[in-house]
Amino acid sequence: MRIPRTTLSILSIATLALCASAAPASAAPPGHPDSASVGRSAIDHARIARRLADFDVPEALRPGLLHALESGRIVDAATGVAPSSIDTIRRDGLDHHVSRFADGSFIATAVETPGAAAVHPDDVQACSRYTGAGVTAYSHCLVISDTPTLTLQFRASYHRSAGASGIDEIADWDIQAYGGSCALQEFDIVKARYGAATGPAKARLRCFANAVSGIASSYPYLDLVVDGAGGHSESNF
Repeated sequence: MRIPRTTLSILSIATLALCASAAPASAAPPGHPDSASVGRSAIDHARIARRLADFDVPEALRPGLLHALESGRIVDAATGVAPSSIDTIRRDGLDHHVSRFADGSFIATAVETPGAAAVHPDDVQACSRYTGAGVTAYSHCLVISDTPTLTLQFRASYHRSAGASGIDEIADWDIQAYGGSCALQEFDIVKARYGAATGPAKARLRCFANAVSGIASSYPYLDLVVDGAGGHSESNF
């Protein structure tokens, strides 16, 4: 099920974070049964099959992977085992770093980084980059993580330099589950500024998974992590 994209103001983000922190992370949110007690949901077979093709899953592995997802089994990508290979594919204008596993499952992550030819400093919708006085600022750039059955994404504005890096704003979160559902739990700038002693800046999008096939976590999340070297994405699904 898809949750439509929504832009959150700073006030809305703060309110959402306060509500999310009121319940312990180990408990299912009110009105939602724990994922361990939920039966599997019918997957969107056609859309997942297209995703396997889009992310270059070998044809010989697709039937077995689809059967595993339809059966509600945890796929290799969600077990914590090391990927069998890692590569990069270009999709929708982004370079996705793809970790691939023996059963055909994958985890693909990307952070939009416009090149010099794509810089549009006055465009508040498209991802843009500005460099000056030793600081590189990225505006409204996409952060995304994909698996066969779940996509989390949002847009972020952040900056980096040798001495100071941080996250300035996040917006436009989007959650798509191709079987089951994943309800928004957290969308917040967890730590705004990078410090050598305190660690990187971080923004997080997290949802509660209700019978999403193929993933192990009840609370999958996507992080934007920013330090002195730049920004990258991390996820737990």
